[in-house]
Amino acid sequence: MGAGARPEWDLWGLGRSRCDDHWLHGLDGSAEELWRSLESLAEAFRPNSDDPQRILLIPKSPGVLIRGLIWANYWAQRSPLWLFLGNPDWAIAEQKILLDHICPHQVWGDRHNPWDGTVLPQSPGRPNGGDFLDPSRSYVGISTGGSSGTLRFAMHSWESLWSAVTGFREYFDPESDHGRIHSFCTLPLFHVSGLMQFLRSAWSGGQFQLGCYPKAPAPIYPALAWSRPDALASPGVPQGFISLVPTQLARLLDQPQAIAWLRQFRVILVGGAPAWPDLLARSRQARLPLAPTYGMTETAAQVATLKPDAFLKGQAGVGRPLPHVTLHLTPQTAEPIRLSTSALAVGYWPGSAIAPDLPSHPPFQWMTGDLGRLDEAGYLSILGRRDDTILSGGENVMPQEVEAAILATGWAADVCVVGLPDPEWGQRVAALWVPRTDDEVPSLEQWQGLLGDRLSRYKHPKIWRVVPRIPRNNRGKLNRAAIAQWFQAGQ
Repeated sequence: MGAGARPEWDLWGLGRSRCDDHWLHGLDGSAEELWRSLESLAEAFRPNSDDPQRILLIPKSPGVLIRGLIWANYWAQRSPLWLFLGNPDWAIAEQKILLDHICPHQVWGDRHNPWDGTVLPQSPGRPNGGDFLDPSRSYVGISTGGSSGTLRFAMHSWESLWSAVTGFREYFDPESDHGRIHSFCTLPLFHVSGLMQFLRSAWSGGQFQLGCYPKAPAPIYPALAWSRPDALASPGVPQGFISLVPTQLARLLDQPQAIAWLRQFRVILVGGAPAWPDLLARSRQARLPLAPTYGMTETAAQVATLKPDAFLKGQAGVGRPLPHVTLHLTPQTAEPIRLSTSALAVGYWPGSAIAPDLPSHPPFQWMTGDLGRLDEAGYLSILGRRDDTILSGGENVMPQEVEAAILATGWAADVCVVGLPDPEWGQRVAALWVPRTDDEVPSLEQWQGLLGDRLSRYKHPKIWRVVPRIPRNNRGKLNRAAIAQWFQAGQ
């Protein structure tokens, strides 16, 4: 068994039979087909060096990704294996760069990916990275773009992933189904937001359901697997978790049928990007059990989460830290967020270590890229990214605050605020926005009036651009640097 692994982490076993298809729903194939495909992977996998085996798992099909993840976890309990979860939508040039960095022994894909094969042996050279990793341990590399957009992997041990799931289960024990976490997943499984949904269900004995996010009004929304008459969940009681990014939630709120469907969940996690005030207000009005959350790839998702009961009572922010996380913040002070957690990744590939290899006393404190404020009751509010701060005329402007004020006017459906170089002021505040309707668009003077009671004058955007849509990634995040470049190119 690989160092740092334990039998209870084994996704292969878990006391489930080969024909048990009552915990995985929505896969392209039956449980029996799952096991047969895993056995074929085992037959094809032949370690050909003394180095830890490096596997790039990059199928298009979520079902194939889950099969590869289960098998890699099985092997990782027995011999060191470094698994990298790739995005099949990366451009060929991006995939080539990552192949050169990782030098995988094998690539696991499916008929949809660029390699058009299930298992493709590689001829690995010397990898560009990973010197900080222990060759006797198994790791999972989860892709993260970071604020700069540069592709890299946060390297997690199975221990850190287990710790994140354990903390989540403890925090949400009253909201779970007797300790079981049922998950309806619409987010990418190669990203931490989707991966952790699967692991929570698998390791808690809950049910996991793959689902498609309805992008247009749907006549019928998916039935939840744990709500079936033969399911173990308590009848008539909302159960299960779903994770959404704010843009998904906003579109669903425009569909009455979707609101009724969302009320079936016990907890609706919302994260990946800040949820704007109007979106939160509409969710409260609809009595949706929202749980605004703060987390990142490096911490295996959740750091802090606001529970639905507190949200519906009007509590702001992203809640209290989960049990496996300690925040090192001075109450009532805006400052960079520092935290300690047993779910922290060990480092970046390519890149360097994040934390010391050995436990530190006191625990190692990691500085995130975010600014936050902790109130006296222990609730955290996120003020924005440290590197997003706009310095205009010697004053600090947080773009998230300006965006929230613009959205609160009711005129904008979406907005992105950036800083543009200015020889006099250092930076000018600029806003890219999407009108909520096709009616009259406010002038600069009208915007100043609309924002006058919400923002200090120096925070008002000096440049406004109307667009039909603001580009966001599949988790609802903005690439502010790219939008700033677009602004400058059009001036």
